Amino acid sequence: MDNIVTGNSRRAEDVELMDIRVKAINGEPLSQAEDLRLYSDSAAVLANWAWEYEQSRLGLIDAIPDAYRGYIGAYPFLIEHWEQYKKHQDPDFVRFMDENVFNR
Repeated sequence: MDNIVTGNSRRAEDVELMDIRVKAINGEPLSQAEDLRLYSDSAAVLANWAWEYEQSRLGLIDAIPDAYRGYIGAYPFLIEHWEQYKKHQDPDFVRFMDENVFNR
């Protein structure tokens, strides 16, 4: 829980990042720097989900696909970022995410 709260709090305090997210949600064009920053933010979120997935495989926590789908609903640009991000991830994590989150 601390992992989630800390990450979300840092993002919420970052006004520039929030402005970039709003632009992306509204379909406004992003500069190359903004696009890179948004992808880096998405990659951090996805890396956290990968960690949570591994912890769930170890039986330490439960994976929460409903929460992930809710996040994607709020930030649909994550779908495109997932397609880039997943190319270099553990195949089991990719399969879990594709079957339970992105393709559902």
